[in-house]
Amino acid sequence: MGSPVEVLWIGHAGILVRRGGAVVAIDPFLEGKFCWAGNVERYHGKSPWMGTSGNARGFLDAFAEKIEAICVTHAHGDHFDPTAILAIRERNPDVQIIATRPVIKWMHHAGMACDAMRLVTVDRNTDIEVITGTDSIRVGILLDPRYPCIRYPSRVGYVVYPPDGPGVAHLGDSHRIGPAWKRYLHKIGGIVTWLRESPPALQDFFSASKKLTRIWLIHWEAFEPGHFDCNLDPSEVMSIPVAPPLVTGLLSFTEWSRLPVSGGNEA
Repeated sequence: MGSPVEVLWIGHAGILVRRGGAVVAIDPFLEGKFCWAGNVERYHGKSPWMGTSGNARGFLDAFAEKIEAICVTHAHGDHFDPTAILAIRERNPDVQIIATRPVIKWMHHAGMACDAMRLVTVDRNTDIEVITGTDSIRVGILLDPRYPCIRYPSRVGYVVYPPDGPGVAHLGDSHRIGPAWKRYLHKIGGIVTWLRESPPALQDFFSASKKLTRIWLIHWEAFEPGHFDCNLDPSEVMSIPVAPPLVTGLLSFTEWSRLPVSGGNEA
């Protein structure tokens, strides 16, 4: 058994997944502001890594050179932050950028992409190995259940998992559970999701594998003016009963949460 899988919250919908020396960033959103429904939404949460240039610099100093891959779930501005991607790549030119076709096309049209970039356009069969030293993790995709047969989906979730145990799934903005996820049924021990997904429903879907032990809630923090899914109280979802060993909770901005290998008591 290799190194444990650990998760750190960047803020809003962004996370880092780590296994030993291999680190994958999913939806790193450092800018802290984006346009939505004719408004500029501004982050007012408590992340030390986003919302100001100083916070973003702190994130880059702490993590940029360690990030082996950046995964973007879809092209919404609170998930796809071009400035963050360029800043990470400036510190680590070999970083892989794994994203949906609309994101990759935008990067090309904006003149952001170049031949030297390690770009991967996800399709419905994408599964990529990321290796650092003796540590290996894979990145697979969770198809949006509404469009399971599209070869190049416009929004996906990601599963980051080791070859010898369960890993972590980030559901992106997938709005419901789908049968295509069964491909990774035995690879998911932790789920990072927003408050639209019911923990009991997730537990029921993954019950056959007996691997799911953690659900971590994101996408609920404060924004102004807040005209999208934000400014929510996660305690309402956390109070919904689930059967042990599953625990519903929150990630930390500064302390890595370790995924139990077999239903342990890690945070």
